[in-house]
Amino acid sequence: MKAAVLFNPSPQWVKKFPNLARDIRDFNGFEKEIFPVNRSEPDSLETQLAKILGGSFDSIAIAGGDGSLNRTVNFLQGRRALERSTLAMIPFGT
Repeated sequence: MKAAVLFNPSPQWVKKFPNLARDIRDFNGFEKEIFPVNRSEPDSLETQLAKILGGSFDSIAIAGGDGSLNRTVNFLQGRRALERSTLAMIPFGT
């Protein structure tokens, strides 16, 4: 199984981002690639999702909050990719 991890932590987690990203990367349960969201770029989440859809991933894990989940679902639905996507939530929102 290969998962894409969309990483969009809330501001309270940003200082801990290097440690969180390392912990996710080092978790041995599955093969993964991390796609960090740049909060200073308004469309960064959607840009990363487009990259994810262009890859060969079995699932998408969203490390963020309910806004990240909502935007992800809307993006996937708009690309008619929601029904073929397996989503997981890693709660890092506020």
